[in-house]
Amino acid sequence: MKQIIKIRTLKSDFGIEDLWSAYLFSTFFLYMVKNNPGDLKSVNIVVGKELLPDLQERVIIALNNLLKDSYLEPSINELQKHPTRFETILLNGRKYKVNYRLSEVGRMAYAIYCLINFINDAILEGNEIYLEFN
Repeated sequence: MKQIIKIRTLKSDFGIEDLWSAYLFSTFFLYMVKNNPGDLKSVNIVVGKELLPDLQERVIIALNNLLKDSYLEPSINELQKHPTRFETILLNGRKYKVNYRLSEVGRMAYAIYCLINFINDAILEGNEIYLEFN
């Protein structure tokens, strides 16, 4: 099965770990089937700037589903004792505190949130995104 190796623009790269790739692959695959930005057998696909808002929306849905299914609110004691383990994610008007250091789900949620911001930056700068698969 293919995996996402890297997501990049002309100016910057976004590295993907195996677990994140496995979780996000279906999102990207369905997006590619719907929008047909390139040959699905190709290892490199270019997503045009006009298609990026739809891609961003699909990634937001993937993050929302992940948080809905697996988010556990950290205790106040945890937040006070180890504040550097947590990052805040703002999604759909709600704040999520995710443990991105010790929790795989927290790391994945934070990485997907960063990917959403990466796509948003590409939209604002008018850049295309290049998807690299193995």
